[in-house]
Amino acid sequence: MMRYSLIIGMVLLLAGCDSIFSTRPVQPPERISNSRWEPATTPEQVLTNMENTFLDRNPDNYVRSLSDSTAGERPFRFIPDAESDLVTPQTFKGWSVADERRVFQEMTSSVPGDSLFQLAYGDNPEVIVTGDTAWIDVDYTLRIHHTKSAIPRRAQGQARFSLCRNSQRNWVIYEWMDVRQDKYATWSDLKAAF
Repeated sequence: MMRYSLIIGMVLLLAGCDSIFSTRPVQPPERISNSRWEPATTPEQVLTNMENTFLDRNPDNYVRSLSDSTAGERPFRFIPDAESDLVTPQTFKGWSVADERRVFQEMTSSVPGDSLFQLAYGDNPEVIVTGDTAWIDVDYTLRIHHTKSAIPRRAQGQARFSLCRNSQRNWVIYEWMDVRQDKYATWSDLKAAF
């Protein structure tokens, strides 16, 4: 009797299965994060992370390089190029990390997916580290092949970054000064235009 109950149970179990010997449907691959972010354990890693945020077009990682006063860090401050500030004096009053994010997103959305959106720093940044504070002077070139008219597609200048360590002991930028070089448009010009 037990034997027949076991056989009947197996038949009922198998009857409820749809094609038990067929292969299951193909699962889509897991989404791979579009990020080359590395913890900024050195001031130079902040530069690498910022370059990668442009390649990845990742606004979250862009602002991760900046000091977050809501997390108890030093307030972020952007000091525009003096000429840009004269042309658009109200643009940079009260400039914040939220403004940085907004401009980065607007730049990203104006650049077609197959077009150039690249930040490159010079080969020899000047780096000074004293305890939990660091300073970097570095030349930059920003190429942004956007679809907007009357806005430069290339900016060049010098960035002077003041950095501190955040609560995770990673380096972040708390002050960013933009300095014009020669006749080129600056990052400040692009920020004001977007």
